[in-house]
Amino acid sequence: KLYSQLPITHPNEPNAYLAYAAYFVSQKDYKNAAIQLHEGLEIDPDNAELMYQLINACAFSNDKSVVDYAVNMATQKYPDNTSLNYISGVAYSVVNEPDSAIKYLRLVVDSPDSPNPSLTASAYTSLGDTYASIEQYDSAYYYYEKAIEITPDNINTINNYAYFLAINKSDLDKAEAMSRYVIENEPENATYIDTYAWIKFLQIDY
Repeated sequence: KLYSQLPITHPNEPNAYLAYAAYFVSQKDYKNAAIQLHEGLEIDPDNAELMYQLINACAFSNDKSVVDYAVNMATQKYPDNTSLNYISGVAYSVVNEPDSAIKYLRLVVDSPDSPNPSLTASAYTSLGDTYASIEQYDSAYYYYEKAIEITPDNINTINNYAYFLAINKSDLDKAEAMSRYVIENEPENATYIDTYAWIKFLQIDY
């Protein structure tokens, strides 16, 4: 009830709608989150954080049309905002639109003055995942390598890279070494352990 009062007691404060939307996101109620974010943007149509969160909420709707709406609103106003381009790429990946995902993620990694190496690395990882989803594995490996150059300890990137190397039996020794590194750093993660065990099985089989 406290969150629901925020837009009533602070009707002209965009952060009130942002906070109420965050509550809905925590409840996985993305439709109502998007409604609150949209209302906040009616008060402050230039608020990039509201736009970012709106794109994120729309992604979980699994509806390409609402993602299109949110992305177009944000990127027409801020075409060079790397954070907005990144979340746009991720959103399109979520709704299974790989061409659009690649378009926006490439804007992030190709930006000559990106201020955030971590964001660039995340975009490289997302590009790797997106290319893997359309079975363009050489491109996926290239972007995973680029991500690891920036964040060499990123467990998620390393695990994904190892997984797709193993799926394609591209380099099982490299996949095993990477997967072993992952479980050494996160020994309690059942998913990572399963990946490592599967790779070891493939090494025996092949």
